[in-house]
Amino acid sequence: MAPEPILLESIKSLTFYKDEMTTARRTSPIPQLTCIGKACALYQPEAVQCVNTGGNGVDINWKE
Repeated sequence: MAPEPILLESIKSLTFYKDEMTTARRTSPIPQLTCIGKACALYQPEAVQCVNTGGNGVDINWKE
């Protein structure tokens, strides 16, 4: 039996980690967090947390 879908609007926050991989049913794992750009030479965060700030039922707004 397949798990019940989770509505994105019901998720309060998402936390992504530098050295962790995603888990998904339909795709291969990929890194949760990848630093891109010149600033990465100076600093790479270990984790980033995004907080759900609401939305219109279709699009959800996130804040770091």
